[in-house]
Amino acid sequence: MLCGQPAFSCRPGETLKDFLDRIGVGGELPRIPAGISKEAHDFLKRCFVRNSKSRWNAGRLLSHPFLKEDTWMLKRRRRLDIMEKKGGEEAKYEELLQAQAHIYKHTYYFINSMSLKCAVELSIPDIIHNHHGKPMTHSELVTALQIPQSRSAHLYRLMRILVHNGFFATQKVHDHDDQEGYVLTLSSKLLLKDQKSSLCMYNLTMLDPVLLSPWQALSAWFKGSDDDEVNAFKTVHKKGIWEYMSNERADLYRLFNGAMAGESGLVSSVLVTKCKTMFEGLRSVVDVGGGVGIMARAIAEAFPRIKCTVLDLSHVVTSCQGSENLNFVAGDMFQSIPSADAVLIKGVLHDWSDEECVKILKRCREAISSKEEGGKVIIVDMVIDMKESTHESTEIQLMFDMEMMVEVTGKERTKHEWEKLFMEAGFITYKITPCLGLRNIHGGKTWEEVKHIAHGARNTTISLAKQVGLPQLVVVKYAAIDDSDTLQRQREVHAKFQGCPYILRCYGDEYCTAKDNGRIIYNVLFEHASGGNLADLIKTSRAVALVDYPNPMSRASPTQEYSTCPGFEQEEEEGAPASAAFDAKIADFWIAKSSKQIVAELRWEDRWCLEGTPRYMSPEVIAEHKKGPACDIWALGCVVVEMLCGQPAFSIKPGESLEAFLDRIGFGGESPRIPVGISREAQDFLKRCFVRNSKSRWNASRLLSHPFLKDHIPDAESPNKKVARAKAFITSPCKEMWPAKCKLSLQELKRN
Repeated sequence: MLCGQPAFSCRPGETLKDFLDRIGVGGELPRIPAGISKEAHDFLKRCFVRNSKSRWNAGRLLSHPFLKEDTWMLKRRRRLDIMEKKGGEEAKYEELLQAQAHIYKHTYYFINSMSLKCAVELSIPDIIHNHHGKPMTHSELVTALQIPQSRSAHLYRLMRILVHNGFFATQKVHDHDDQEGYVLTLSSKLLLKDQKSSLCMYNLTMLDPVLLSPWQALSAWFKGSDDDEVNAFKTVHKKGIWEYMSNERADLYRLFNGAMAGESGLVSSVLVTKCKTMFEGLRSVVDVGGGVGIMARAIAEAFPRIKCTVLDLSHVVTSCQGSENLNFVAGDMFQSIPSADAVLIKGVLHDWSDEECVKILKRCREAISSKEEGGKVIIVDMVIDMKESTHESTEIQLMFDMEMMVEVTGKERTKHEWEKLFMEAGFITYKITPCLGLRNIHGGKTWEEVKHIAHGARNTTISLAKQVGLPQLVVVKYAAIDDSDTLQRQREVHAKFQGCPYILRCYGDEYCTAKDNGRIIYNVLFEHASGGNLADLIKTSRAVALVDYPNPMSRASPTQEYSTCPGFEQEEEEGAPASAAFDAKIADFWIAKSSKQIVAELRWEDRWCLEGTPRYMSPEVIAEHKKGPACDIWALGCVVVEMLCGQPAFSIKPGESLEAFLDRIGFGGESPRIPVGISREAQDFLKRCFVRNSKSRWNASRLLSHPFLKDHIPDAESPNKKVARAKAFITSPCKEMWPAKCKLSLQELKRN
């Protein structure tokens, strides 16, 4: 539409298959035309994000300036047409009526808030919840509330607006009649009083008359000249909010603390599950302004090795009970903070001005351990981003910001405002993790690059780095958040194998912000295999065929026992780095997916898409796209052949095309040639690996008890015990995962 040419087209002489490979797996994006507006350029950029999860949806695109401008032009053209036909009066009145409705909506917004507060005060969510899980009719609700029958119709009107706003829903009570009853929605379930993450007290606190009255004086505060009145709350109540609640309304202060505890319930659950890698390696954490300890208690229960401390004012923590790894300390965060590996601050800094926040952050910086020992400050708070956030999310964040302006001296901050605070407090680096809905997690990058190693697939960069708190070097794989989907899946699979001695250790993941362009970067930190990789070891051995390395299979085979467990599929062993003395470990689970995901994708997956390195691919992978542990046994046999004779088990013949080579393996009935001059046990071992029928091929457990491996177990532990130990490690969550093989198009395979 912009340039009269298609975004993609076949090149001269290019086949349809090559054209599809170029789009699907070649990493190519449509060329954005030159000479178009900046808005149009940005609009197309949002459409052409290769990661579908990061691609903008229709709702966000409709609010893009490129469409807003066009929508305005269409409305203007429609308005002109109406004015030409009807003299313009109807269009003018329609716009005025819409403007009037907009004003009415925002004038009466308070009715939604007060209607919800009324429902909470009447305990309507709890009453419906306790109705035996069945829809509650209006008459039953009237009886349960014990209100006069004369107000039954009024209650109906209250429930009608709450249903319209999504706090309740209606369902048929019985299938055979049309009578309806009220049921809870997800929002009203968060208002149940007995729930750990209940927002019931939060609703009552924020809509208390003490906190609402300053809004009536907001215009007077703007015109006031008294510098001592730092906000509208002080204009009305003559004291700051904390002093007023402590001295005048102790009941409101208790309600406020309960509100913060309920609000922390949901956040703490998300924090210890989605962001648990943030706490790996920590020995102690201080929760500053942690109230009654909901957040700290969740951390202490999820990570028993971490000693948690809650710091708050004396009247808040006096009656709080600690535990073995949780204690409460009364104090002032502006004066000092107990020492710890990490300091956690949730929902505190937005209450204070920039100057006060810098003071708090400096106290935090003094309290944490050194950078070399992994010391960090974890801040859970909002980051206003009006460009990237949805309209609804931005509106809520701006409402929070206005609340901070009226009630306290703080504010909700943008990314640049947060960065300014961190720099003024003496922090050098930081990262932002968008994983808590309206809130984000802020912290510091924990590694420094020593040497660039390579560029991996899907815009991933691999570097050798020095991690803060660890003496040895680590390997960091990182990519922009838009390109990090496979890297994040790889991290998830490594988490399933945490502690396995045959897989390179993963030290966790983190997010940080690139200083040059402000993009969010996803990092995963791995153990550094200083000995190189198995493929290079085989290539350098050649004729000696690894004979200088004692019992090579005794070190490689235990790894295979883990990688070929039920429910798991591993990439070819050629990419598995080996540390000193040929201690083989698996490194990559590149495109890790559950077995259910693989089955679902095979229903639509392009059959021209090859998966794996050709010379290690088993017949069922080529012919049937059949994936499973059995194909790794075939690949293991190919690796053993290379280890024994220094040559690949399969190779392309002179003049043979890649397609013909794959046909020979997948459909030609050919099996790898077993080298001559090797032991009888080795020949039989390879014969068991190279069974073309995958169902008859030996599995890892049987191969570990084969005489070829049995005589080369390096320690006194029997093969059966080794198998049992491996199986004991492979718990049920591991069985649900399959790392899928790297997908390479025919063109990519030819180039490689």
